[in-house]
Amino acid sequence: MQFNRNVEDKQDKFLGLSQLASESSALKSREIGIMIFTDYIKGAMRQATYEILTEDNGTSYFYGEIPACQGLLAIGYTLEECRDELQASLEDWILLGLLKHDPMPIIDGIELVMHESPDEKLDTEATVKKAAVA
Repeated sequence: MQFNRNVEDKQDKFLGLSQLASESSALKSREIGIMIFTDYIKGAMRQATYEILTEDNGTSYFYGEIPACQGLLAIGYTLEECRDELQASLEDWILLGLLKHDPMPIIDGIELVMHESPDEKLDTEATVKKAAVA
C-alpha cells in the first residue's frame, strides 16, 4: 500500500507540474502574441504617410493614413496629435477587422488571423503568426 501511495503522490506532483507547465506555455504564447501584435502596429505606423492641409481660412492641420490599411485615416492640428489619433484608430481598425474576419494586410511579415473556436461562436483572442517573407 505504501508503494501505491508513493506512486499516487508522484502522479499528483507530475500532474501539478504538467498543469503549471501548460499554464506557463499558454502565458508565454499569449506574451508572444502580444509582442507580435505590438510589432504589427509599429510596422503599420512606420508605413504611415502625412500631409499638411490648409483650409481656405488659413487653418492648417495634419492628415495621416496607412496605405496598407484601407480606409484608415486620422486628422490632427499637430503631427503628434495626428500620429496618436492614427495609432488609436489603427488599433480599433485591427480589432474590428479581426472580429469581422476581414483579411488583414501582411505588415512586416506578420499576418493577423482570427479563428473560430469549436466551443464558442467566436473566439475573440486573435491568433498571430509570422508570414513567410518572400
